[in-house]
Amino acid sequence: MRSIYSTSIVSFIDNQANLLVLGTIDNIGSGIPTTASTFAIGAKIVDLSTGISYTNTGTVAAPVWSRAGSSGIVDPQVVQLATVSLAAADLIDTASGKLSHANGLICVPAAPTGYVNILHRAIVSYTFSIAAFTGGGNTTFNIGAGGAALTGLIATTTLWQNAASIIQEFVPLSTVAFPITKETSINLKTASAITNPGTAAGSAKVYVWYSQVAI
Repeated sequence: MRSIYSTSIVSFIDNQANLLVLGTIDNIGSGIPTTASTFAIGAKIVDLSTGISYTNTGTVAAPVWSRAGSSGIVDPQVVQLATVSLAAADLIDTASGKLSHANGLICVPAAPTGYVNILHRAIVSYTFSIAAFTGGGNTTFNIGAGGAALTGLIATTTLWQNAASIIQEFVPLSTVAFPITKETSINLKTASAITNPGTAAGSAKVYVWYSQVAI
């Protein structure tokens, strides 16, 4: 077992050329690295945050990661569940792909080429601890990379600034039809960054039910 430098990837099986054959990644985030001479052809990596497998369908020199659901291994139209656990530090993290970033937390990775992620419903479970957070803003599930809202909103005073634990369900907008975008992620987005006044120690879990459809 070894770690891949500057990533959260752990290799459990290597071949004779010291290329990863089977491994895991903590969270795919914005994508699996495509570093040359690192991954074997057919290498498989499992995203520990979702349980979804990705296979290198490219070459050793130019890896291409294909989600299992884009092949016959898993019916891509089956409803799937993605979960993300957030500690206090994660709630205020402003790095790309994180909750307090302008584009929000990547909950479901971008769909493969030719597919679209369909959101069915989602739950955010916030657990209060010690003190309330400050900041934040209206929170929705959105199309990734700054796309439009997919659900109605909840105010930050009800969710992130709450002085008690709360479970909130989000459902897709239903008043009128709205556009969705293929090959994008599903993100949990708050209108502005959440801040910690000093002793806030709350945490959250995010559950997203979704499917992928070939378009």
